Amino acid sequence: MKKYIKMTALILAAVMLTVLAACAKNEGTKDDTKATEATEPAGSDAAESAADVSDTGSENTDTEDASDEEEIPDFDDYKTYFNGGYVFSIPSVYDDQLIVNTPENDEAEILLDVYDKEMSEKEMGGHLFSIELMDKEEYENYPQRCALLGNTADGRCIVIVYPSDVQYDITSAETIERWQTYYAWIDKVLPNRFLLDNNM
Repeated sequence: MKKYIKMTALILAAVMLTVLAACAKNEGTKDDTKATEATEPAGSDAAESAADVSDTGSENTDTEDASDEEEIPDFDDYKTYFNGGYVFSIPSVYDDQLIVNTPENDEAEILLDVYDKEMSEKEMGGHLFSIELMDKEEYENYPQRCALLGNTADGRCIVIVYPSDVQYDITSAETIERWQTYYAWIDKVLPNRFLLDNNM
């Protein structure tokens, strides 16, 4: 009987030692965590490392988007047109592809009107853009896509106006590619060239 009691006491002692050791380990982990939180502010690199890892996908996407951006075209030679006291430069490489009108005394005050020749002849529209004079209020409320190029001496707006609908053959890969080339020029080169030509 005494031997049984002694063995039971030893087992209980061993269990208590195991429990105490586990508690001590947990307390140490909590203290380490608190120490880390105290020394690493929320905005530190270590605190944001997990966010950086999770953001890796979006960073790669941004890099891919940047590499996919269209290059700004470069033109060596231009043909110049004049209307309303302004100079307009059209790349000479487009001479055989475009119809360029410079209406005079036009009620809509269109200074320049440009069409793709092939699409115009096929009666598919072909309108690329026009450059027009507008009052500020008209420009701000214009019902279709447009962009400000500059202002006249008396404060009127010189505006590039885009077509309100599709003006080319969307079933032709060649035509789509040509249109993309046009708009790389219209959006990225023409505005700065206009300002340069007219000392604005």
